[in-house]
Amino acid sequence: MWFAPSVNPPADELGEVVVAAGGKVVTKKPTKLTNNVLIVVGDQERAKDLQPLARLGFKVYEVELLIEGVLTQELDLHSHIKAV
Repeated sequence: MWFAPSVNPPADELGEVVVAAGGKVVTKKPTKLTNNVLIVVGDQERAKDLQPLARLGFKVYEVELLIEGVLTQELDLHSHIKAV
């Protein structure tokens, strides 16, 4: 997962949750889409800052994806997609 700098709760706190669940956090902003799965999480207030990533083909998700995933122990990648 990669978290936009403006995400709330803060990226370092969300990252701890991801790592505790066995996931990995990428700290460098992605510059190209690869075959690896990368979940981009951002906030609605700064959606325009994420448009370049959306143009590269990344799907951008709301923080609720992670919060709901923790509660259900499953990531529903069809929910919480942001309109960027």
